[in-house]
Amino acid sequence: MPAAGGRPAGRRHAAPYNSWVTHHRQQKYYKKQHTLSKFQRLKRFETQEEASAGDSSLQRALENPEAYEAEYQKRLDLSFGGSLASPAGAGGPPPEPREKRKKKKRQAKGGDATAEGPAPGAAAKAKKGERAKAAKDAEVEAAQPARGSKRKAKKAPAAAAADAAADAGREEAAGQPWKRQRVSKEARGKTGKPHTLSAGRYSKELRAYQEEQDAKERERQRRQDEISERNRARREYNRNRALKGQLQGQRTRSGQPRMQDRLEALTAKLLSEADGRGKGK
Repeated sequence: MPAAGGRPAGRRHAAPYNSWVTHHRQQKYYKKQHTLSKFQRLKRFETQEEASAGDSSLQRALENPEAYEAEYQKRLDLSFGGSLASPAGAGGPPPEPREKRKKKKRQAKGGDATAEGPAPGAAAKAKKGERAKAAKDAEVEAAQPARGSKRKAKKAPAAAAADAAADAGREEAAGQPWKRQRVSKEARGKTGKPHTLSAGRYSKELRAYQEEQDAKERERQRRQDEISERNRARREYNRNRALKGQLQGQRTRSGQPRMQDRLEALTAKLLSEADGRGKGK
Protein backbone atom coordinates (compact mmCIF):
# COMPACT_ATOMS: atom_id res chain seq x y z
CA MET A 1 0.00 0.00 0.00
CA PRO A 2 1.53 3.32 -0.95
CA ALA A 3 2.30 5.81 1.77
CA ALA A 4 0.65 9.20 2.20
CA GLY A 5 3.38 10.91 0.16
CA GLY A 6 2.75 8.72 -2.87
CA ARG A 7 5.72 6.34 -2.39
CA PRO A 8 5.56 2.66 -1.39
CA ALA A 9 6.09 1.98 2.31
CA GLY A 10 9.44 0.57 3.38
CA ARG A 11 11.43 2.00 0.47
CA ARG A 12 13.77 4.95 0.65
CA HIS A 13 15.04 6.72 -2.42
CA ALA A 14 18.14 8.72 -1.50
CA ALA A 15 19.22 11.55 -3.72
CA PRO A 16 22.68 11.25 -5.29
CA TYR A 17 25.42 12.87 -3.21
CA ASN A 18 28.79 13.78 -4.68
CA SER A 19 31.20 16.70 -4.85
CA TRP A 20 28.94 18.72 -7.16
CA VAL A 21 26.01 18.42 -4.73
CA THR A 22 28.33 19.33 -1.84
CA HIS A 23 29.53 22.46 -3.64
CA HIS A 24 25.94 23.46 -4.46
CA ARG A 25 24.89 23.11 -0.82
CA GLN A 26 27.89 25.07 0.41
CA GLN A 27 27.12 27.93 -1.95
CA LYS A 28 23.53 27.98 -0.73
CA TYR A 29 24.69 28.01 2.92
CA TYR A 30 27.20 30.82 2.36
CA LYS A 31 24.60 32.93 0.57
CA LYS A 32 22.20 32.49 3.46
CA GLN A 33 24.87 33.44 6.03
CA HIS A 34 25.82 36.52 3.99
CA THR A 35 22.20 37.68 3.89
CA LEU A 36 21.73 37.14 7.63
CA SER A 37 24.93 39.00 8.55
CA LYS A 38 23.93 41.92 6.34
CA PHE A 39 20.52 42.05 8.02
CA GLN A 40 22.16 42.01 11.49
CA ARG A 41 24.48 44.89 10.53
CA LEU A 42 21.59 46.98 9.28
CA LYS A 43 19.65 46.24 12.44
CA ARG A 44 22.56 47.33 14.67
CA PHE A 45 23.02 50.48 12.62
CA GLU A 46 19.37 51.44 13.00
CA THR A 47 19.56 50.81 16.76
CA GLN A 48 22.61 53.05 17.10
CA GLU A 49 20.98 55.78 15.05
CA GLU A 50 17.88 55.70 17.25
CA ALA A 51 20.01 55.81 20.42
CA SER A 52 22.08 58.78 19.22
CA ALA A 53 19.09 60.71 17.85
CA GLY A 54 18.43 62.39 21.23
CA ASP A 55 22.09 63.41 21.71
CA SER A 56 22.47 65.75 18.75
CA SER A 57 24.31 69.07 19.04
CA LEU A 58 21.26 71.06 17.96
CA GLN A 59 19.11 69.57 20.72
CA ARG A 60 21.80 70.24 23.36
CA ALA A 61 22.15 73.84 22.15
CA LEU A 62 18.40 74.40 22.42
CA GLU A 63 18.11 72.83 25.87
CA ASN A 64 21.10 74.55 27.56
CA PRO A 65 22.73 77.30 25.46
CA GLU A 66 25.17 78.40 28.19
CA ALA A 67 26.56 74.90 28.78
CA TYR A 68 26.84 74.33 25.05
CA GLU A 69 28.75 77.61 24.62
CA ALA A 70 31.09 76.75 27.52
CA GLU A 71 31.79 73.34 26.02
CA TYR A 72 32.49 74.92 22.64
CA GLN A 73 34.95 77.40 24.17
CA LYS A 74 36.64 74.58 26.06
CA ARG A 75 37.14 72.54 22.89
CA LEU A 76 38.36 75.63 21.05
CA ASP A 77 40.94 76.28 23.77
CA LEU A 78 42.08 72.65 23.64
CA SER A 79 42.53 72.86 19.88
CA PHE A 80 44.88 75.86 20.38
CA GLY A 81 47.03 74.12 23.00
CA GLY A 82 45.07 74.74 26.18
CA SER A 83 44.70 72.30 29.08
CA LEU A 84 41.75 70.59 30.73
CA ALA A 85 42.70 71.87 34.20
CA SER A 86 42.32 75.57 33.41
CA PRO A 87 40.22 76.21 30.30
CA ALA A 88 40.22 79.72 28.90
CA GLY A 89 36.47 80.04 28.57
CA ALA A 90 35.59 78.67 32.03
CA GLY A 91 36.36 81.95 33.82
CA GLY A 92 39.20 80.48 35.90
CA PRO A 93 42.40 82.34 36.75
CA PRO A 94 44.91 82.54 33.91
CA PRO A 95 47.99 80.32 34.28
CA GLU A 96 51.08 81.93 35.78
CA PRO A 97 53.83 82.73 33.28
CA ARG A 98 56.91 80.57 33.47
CA GLU A 99 59.98 82.25 34.91
CA LYS A 100 62.93 82.56 32.61
CA ARG A 101 66.00 80.67 33.67
CA LYS A 102 68.82 82.99 34.60
CA LYS A 103 72.17 82.47 32.97
CA LYS A 104 74.81 81.07 35.25
CA LYS A 105 77.75 83.29 35.93
CA ARG A 106 81.01 82.10 34.54
CA GLN A 107 83.48 80.99 37.14
CA ALA A 108 86.75 82.84 36.81
CA LYS A 109 90.02 80.97 36.90
CA GLY A 110 91.46 80.96 40.39
CA GLY A 111 88.34 82.55 41.88
CA ASP A 112 84.96 81.55 43.30
CA ALA A 113 81.68 81.02 41.49
CA THR A 114 80.54 84.60 42.15
CA ALA A 115 83.38 86.14 40.13
CA GLU A 116 82.29 87.36 36.73
CA GLY A 117 84.20 86.69 33.54
CA PRO A 118 85.21 89.20 30.90
CA ALA A 119 82.54 91.29 29.31
CA PRO A 120 81.01 89.94 26.09
CA GLY A 121 81.96 93.04 24.14
CA ALA A 122 85.63 92.77 25.06
CA ALA A 123 85.77 89.10 24.02
CA ALA A 124 84.21 89.89 20.64
CA LYS A 125 86.71 92.71 20.05
CA ALA A 126 89.64 90.43 20.92
CA LYS A 127 88.47 87.72 18.48
CA LYS A 128 87.99 90.30 15.74
CA GLY A 129 91.54 91.62 16.28
CA GLU A 130 93.00 88.10 16.09
CA ARG A 131 91.20 87.40 12.81
CA ALA A 132 92.45 90.69 11.31
CA LYS A 133 96.04 89.89 12.35
CA ALA A 134 95.88 86.39 10.83
CA ALA A 135 94.55 87.80 7.52
CA LYS A 136 97.34 90.39 7.42
CA ASP A 137 100.04 87.74 8.01
CA ALA A 138 98.61 85.60 5.20
CA GLU A 139 98.75 88.55 2.77
CA VAL A 140 102.37 89.24 3.70
CA GLU A 141 103.41 85.61 3.14
CA ALA A 142 101.66 85.52 -0.25
CA ALA A 143 103.42 88.73 -1.34
CA GLN A 144 106.91 87.43 -0.45
CA PRO A 145 108.74 85.58 -3.31
CA ALA A 146 109.56 81.89 -2.93
CA ARG A 147 112.98 81.08 -1.54
CA GLY A 148 115.63 79.73 -3.92
CA SER A 149 116.63 80.53 -7.48
CA LYS A 150 114.24 81.53 -10.27
CA ARG A 151 114.84 78.21 -12.02
CA LYS A 152 113.63 76.28 -9.00
CA ALA A 153 110.63 78.59 -8.65
CA LYS A 154 109.66 78.00 -12.30
CA LYS A 155 109.94 74.23 -11.96
CA ALA A 156 107.95 74.06 -8.75
CA PRO A 157 104.44 73.87 -10.38
CA ALA A 158 105.52 71.19 -12.89
CA ALA A 159 107.15 69.11 -10.17
CA ALA A 160 104.06 69.42 -8.00
CA ALA A 161 101.84 68.25 -10.89
CA ALA A 162 104.14 65.29 -11.56
CA ASP A 163 104.12 64.30 -7.91
CA ALA A 164 100.32 64.52 -7.80
CA ALA A 165 100.03 62.35 -10.94
CA ALA A 166 102.41 59.78 -9.47
CA ASP A 167 100.45 59.66 -6.22
CA ALA A 168 97.17 59.23 -8.11
CA GLY A 169 98.68 56.40 -10.18
CA ARG A 170 99.94 54.63 -7.06
CA GLU A 171 96.53 54.94 -5.37
CA GLU A 172 94.72 53.62 -8.47
CA ALA A 173 97.14 50.73 -8.80
CA ALA A 174 96.70 49.88 -5.12
CA GLY A 175 92.91 49.69 -5.61
CA GLN A 176 93.23 47.56 -8.81
CA PRO A 177 95.70 44.64 -8.44
CA TRP A 178 95.39 43.57 -12.08
CA LYS A 179 96.41 47.06 -13.23
CA ARG A 180 99.39 47.08 -10.88
CA GLN A 181 100.49 43.74 -12.31
CA ARG A 182 100.18 45.06 -15.88
CA VAL A 183 102.26 48.12 -15.03
CA SER A 184 104.97 45.93 -13.56
CA LYS A 185 105.05 43.82 -16.74
CA GLU A 186 105.36 46.93 -18.88
CA ALA A 187 108.19 48.09 -16.65
CA ARG A 188 109.98 44.78 -17.30
CA GLY A 189 109.49 45.18 -21.04
CA LYS A 190 106.72 42.60 -21.53
CA THR A 191 104.09 44.34 -23.62
CA GLY A 192 101.69 41.44 -24.33
CA LYS A 193 97.95 41.71 -24.81
CA PRO A 194 95.86 41.00 -21.70
CA HIS A 195 94.18 37.62 -21.56
CA THR A 196 90.51 37.77 -22.59
CA LEU A 197 87.91 35.02 -22.62
CA SER A 198 86.67 33.83 -25.99
CA ALA A 199 83.06 34.56 -26.86
CA GLY A 200 82.02 30.90 -27.33
CA ARG A 201 84.02 29.23 -24.61
CA TYR A 202 81.03 27.98 -22.59
CA SER A 203 78.45 28.15 -25.37
CA LYS A 204 78.14 24.37 -25.64
CA GLU A 205 77.52 23.91 -21.91
CA LEU A 206 75.08 26.83 -21.83
CA ARG A 207 73.16 25.45 -24.80
CA ALA A 208 72.91 22.01 -23.19
CA TYR A 209 71.74 23.54 -19.91
CA GLN A 210 69.13 25.67 -21.70
CA GLU A 211 67.81 22.63 -23.58
CA GLU A 212 67.53 20.70 -20.32
CA GLN A 213 65.60 23.53 -18.68
CA ASP A 214 63.25 23.78 -21.68
CA ALA A 215 62.56 20.05 -21.53
CA LYS A 216 61.74 20.30 -17.82
CA GLU A 217 59.40 23.24 -18.46
CA ARG A 218 57.58 21.34 -21.22
CA GLU A 219 57.16 18.30 -18.97
CA ARG A 220 55.81 20.46 -16.15
CA GLN A 221 53.34 22.16 -18.49
CA ARG A 222 52.19 18.78 -19.82
CA ARG A 223 51.52 17.52 -16.29
CA GLN A 224 49.58 20.68 -15.42
CA ASP A 225 47.43 20.34 -18.54
CA GLU A 226 46.76 16.69 -17.77
CA ILE A 227 45.71 17.50 -14.20
CA SER A 228 43.42 20.30 -15.38
CA GLU A 229 41.75 18.07 -17.96
CA ARG A 230 41.26 15.29 -15.42
CA ASN A 231 39.65 17.68 -12.92
CA ARG A 232 37.37 19.11 -15.60
CA ALA A 233 36.22 15.64 -16.65
CA ARG A 234 35.56 14.69 -13.02
CA ARG A 235 33.44 17.79 -12.43
CA GLU A 236 31.48 17.19 -15.63
CA TYR A 237 30.86 13.56 -14.69
CA ASN A 238 29.63 14.46 -11.20
CA ARG A 239 27.30 17.11 -12.57
CA ASN A 240 25.81 14.79 -15.18
CA ARG A 241 25.43 12.03 -12.62
CA ALA A 242 23.56 14.32 -10.24
CA LEU A 243 21.23 15.52 -12.99
CA LYS A 244 20.60 11.96 -14.13
CA GLY A 245 19.82 10.90 -10.56
CA GLN A 246 17.32 13.72 -10.22
CA LEU A 247 15.58 12.68 -13.42
CA GLN A 248 15.45 9.04 -12.39
CA GLY A 249 14.15 9.98 -8.96
CA GLN A 250 11.08 11.67 -10.34
CA ARG A 251 7.91 9.71 -9.55
CA THR A 252 4.26 9.93 -10.38
CA ARG A 253 1.57 10.50 -7.79
CA SER A 254 1.16 6.76 -7.36
CA GLY A 255 4.87 6.34 -6.62
CA GLN A 256 5.75 4.75 -9.96
CA PRO A 257 8.66 5.98 -12.09
CA ARG A 258 7.75 8.16 -15.05
CA MET A 259 7.52 6.14 -18.23
CA GLN A 260 8.76 9.00 -20.38
CA ASP A 261 12.05 9.19 -18.47
CA ARG A 262 12.46 5.42 -18.72
CA LEU A 263 11.89 5.50 -22.47
CA GLU A 264 14.35 8.35 -22.94
CA ALA A 265 17.03 6.54 -20.92
CA LEU A 266 16.43 3.30 -22.86
CA THR A 267 16.58 5.10 -26.19
CA ALA A 268 19.85 6.81 -25.26
CA LYS A 269 21.33 3.47 -24.18
CA LEU A 270 20.32 1.76 -27.44
CA LEU A 271 21.77 4.61 -29.49
CA SER A 272 25.09 4.42 -27.65
CA GLU A 273 25.27 0.66 -28.17
CA ALA A 274 24.46 1.03 -31.86
CA ASP A 275 27.20 3.64 -32.25
CA GLY A 276 29.65 1.32 -30.51
CA ARG A 277 28.85 -1.58 -32.83
CA GLY A 278 29.12 0.68 -35.86
CA LYS A 279 32.56 1.87 -34.82
CA GLY A 280 33.65 -1.72 -34.14
CA LYS A 281 32.77 -2.79 -37.70
